[in-house]
Amino acid sequence: MPGIDRDRSCSTVDPPSIISGFEVAVLKSVLAMSAFVALVMSASVCAQTYDPRSPVCLHVFGELEGERMDCIFASFAQCQASASGRPATCLMNPYFAQAQSSRTGRRVR
Repeated sequence: MPGIDRDRSCSTVDPPSIISGFEVAVLKSVLAMSAFVALVMSASVCAQTYDPRSPVCLHVFGELEGERMDCIFASFAQCQASASGRPATCLMNPYFAQAQSSRTGRRVR
């Protein structure tokens, strides 16, 4: 056919796939900072689960409600009422800070 060059091959031009050294350095520093931030944030998640203001804690366990410690109860009866029918148990709060009795400083004779 006239006008068609059969010897000519069709070639495509690929975009350059070379990443500069600067871009690699920036990428590495961004990844390092992301890993550091993730590490710091995961460490803060492990905070104390016991509230020192309440003497009784409810330990809830199982897949249905998730595992957690709720230290919000003033008595075992209160905690047991909340634990009834659930995968939970009541415990004494090991971090409970009892209020110290205040002394007036006067002696009774």
